Amino acid sequence: MPKIVRVLIAVILAAVLGWSGWWWFAAQARQRAIAGWLEERREAGWVAEESAISVAGFPGRFDLGLEGLALADPDAGWAWDAPSLQILSLAYRPGHVIVIWPERQRLSVPGETATLAVERMRGSVVFVPGSALEPERAVIEIDAPAATGSGGWTASAARMRIATRRLADDTAPGHAQELFVEAESVLLPEPLRRRIDPLGALGEAVPLMRLDVALGFDAPWDRHAVEGRKPALIALSLRDLAAEWGELRLEARGRLHAGPDGLALGRIDLVARGWREMLRRAVAAGVIQPWLADALEAGLGVAAFMSGDAGTLRVPLVFEDGSMMLGPVPIGPAPRLQ
Repeated sequence: MPKIVRVLIAVILAAVLGWSGWWWFAAQARQRAIAGWLEERREAGWVAEESAISVAGFPGRFDLGLEGLALADPDAGWAWDAPSLQILSLAYRPGHVIVIWPERQRLSVPGETATLAVERMRGSVVFVPGSALEPERAVIEIDAPAATGSGGWTASAARMRIATRRLADDTAPGHAQELFVEAESVLLPEPLRRRIDPLGALGEAVPLMRLDVALGFDAPWDRHAVEGRKPALIALSLRDLAAEWGELRLEARGRLHAGPDGLALGRIDLVARGWREMLRRAVAAGVIQPWLADALEAGLGVAAFMSGDAGTLRVPLVFEDGSMMLGPVPIGPAPRLQ
């Protein structure tokens, strides 16, 4: 065998052995990191359990699998459990992961527990370099989500898409994130749907609901936010909020920020087609009191008439001096952002 061939074989074997050793070391490091984080959470008073942690994917990927996963933060009041969770990444791109959720999982918050069933739920997350695990951008796509609550209610959609992207520090206040949420063919819980639309005139499903907003926080949403104090909202820029159901359509755009006292300041411009019908259905659903609906209809009717289309309301929702004004009508105290 020529010397050059022997050298090439030796180099190839050395490369294979070196890569294999590095992959094994990195796989073990990932297992230890997950196990260590769960142990840290238990020491902090969380419930943080798993029945198995595995890493596969040699030679080009790290496919991290967790079985019997259960997390709960008693101080925050939430709990989540799932039979499995997969976190996949290419060996040469560890900061970009694919997350695959199981077909069924459970989430609990104070006063309610819901089981979420899906046909498919998959996410892609790119992290900012570093150990804080702050997302640079993320997309979650969910096919046929259906939630069932402990009180017997159910809600579902044909499809949902959630996307976030970190904004540059000089483009928005604080630590800013873009958030986009879109849901198609949304079925509200039946008791609520019957109160809003007892005759079924609007149709069974809400065809489309969409939210596009930039949110500014006083701290980044990274692993420290999950483990400890949650970042406070200090500003938002509502680029598009849209929902359409039958003949009713609502659109909203505007900006809010937190004042010195933490209360919201700013203005949201609303466009509501079929606004009188919206008020009646909001009363039926128990969202607003009848007296407030009467005051709104009386106060906003002139504004709608002056716009040239009495059936479509174009009016600002103003947050100022600790109060909210819908057009000329005061509707209550301003919410606290911080």
